[in-house]
Amino acid sequence: MHFVSLLVFWLLVAPGSASAQQPKPGTPPAGSPATSGEKWQSDFEATRQVAVAAKLHLLLAFTTADSAGLCAKLDAEVLGVPEFLNEVSKNYLLVRIDLPADESQVPAALRQQNAKLRTKYPSHRLPAIWLCDSYGRAYAGTSYVPATPKAMLAWVEDRRQASIAATAALQKASTCRGIERAQALAEGLQTLDDAIVAANYHKELMEIIQLDASGAAGLKTRFDAIARDAAARPMLVRMQTELQALREQKQWDELEARVEKELGAHPGERWAEQYLSFLKGTCRLEGRQDCAAALSLFESALKLAPRSELAPEVDRMRQVAAAAVEQQKAREEAERKAAEEAKRRKKK
Repeated sequence: MHFVSLLVFWLLVAPGSASAQQPKPGTPPAGSPATSGEKWQSDFEATRQVAVAAKLHLLLAFTTADSAGLCAKLDAEVLGVPEFLNEVSKNYLLVRIDLPADESQVPAALRQQNAKLRTKYPSHRLPAIWLCDSYGRAYAGTSYVPATPKAMLAWVEDRRQASIAATAALQKASTCRGIERAQALAEGLQTLDDAIVAANYHKELMEIIQLDASGAAGLKTRFDAIARDAAARPMLVRMQTELQALREQKQWDELEARVEKELGAHPGERWAEQYLSFLKGTCRLEGRQDCAAALSLFESALKLAPRSELAPEVDRMRQVAAAAVEQQKAREEAERKAAEEAKRRKKK
C-alpha cells in the first residue's frame, strides 16, 4: 500500500524551539498532548513541538465524514484499533485533521490551521495519511487501501526506516563534492517515493541532475523522470478524474478506447504509461475476467515506476490478479484430474 506523492506539494514546516534538556527518544514530556490519555491530537503545532523535544515522528490523518465511508473504514480497520495505536505511538505522535463538508462544525482556529495543512499535505482524495519527521517534513503518504493493523504497522515502519536511511545519506553528502556528492544524494533519495522526492527534496533532486549533467554517472535520466512526473501531476489528476468515472460506471469498452487514445497522446511519458497500463489491467481483471492478461499489465505498470504515488495501488491489484491466476490454475488442474478420473472409470 505502498500509494501517493506524486505531486507539487509539501513545504517544510518551520521547526519549533526544542527544550534545553532533551528527553529520552520515544518519551513525550510530562504534561504534553501525548500524555493526556488521548492518542489523537488536533493541534498540529503544539504536537510538532512535542515531537521535536521527544525525538518522535508525526503521523497525520486527514479525515472527513463525507468520503463514501472510507474514513470510517480506515478507522474501523486501522486507526481506531488499539493494536495499531499502541504500537505506532512508540515512534509517532498522532494528529487528526478533520475536514467536514460543513466547516462551521470546526472551531475557527482549527479551520485556519487545517486549511494551511491541507495545502502543505495535499491529496486528491480522503482519507489521507502522511508520515513526517519531527519538524513536519513528509517522507511518505498514502490514502485508503484495505489493510490490517499489522500491515499498516509494517508499512509505517518500512517508511520510517527509509527516512532514517535518507537522512543519514544526506548528511554524508554534505561532506562530498562533485559527482561523489550527486551519488551520495541519490543514495539518500532512492529509498523514498518519487512524489516525496519531487515535493520535499526538490533542491537535492535538481542538484543531482545538474551534477550529472552529462548522464555519465547514470543519475540524470532517473531523476529527470521524477521531475517530469511531478510537472505532469495536474494532467494526471485530470486524467484520473475523467477515466475513474468510466471505471466506476463499468463502461469497459469506452474506458479501453480512451486508454488507447491517451496512450497515443502521451508516448514515452512514464506517468501516463503507468496509469494507463494500470487501467488496462483493471479492464482485463474487472471487466473481462482475464486475470492472466491483467497480471502482465500490472507487472509492467509497476516496473515503470515502482516508487510512484500509484505504485502501491498497482501492486495491490497485481496481488489480486496473481491470486486469481493461481485459483484459475487450481480449478483447471482439478477439472483435469476429474476428467482423467472419469475416463479411467469409464474404461472399467
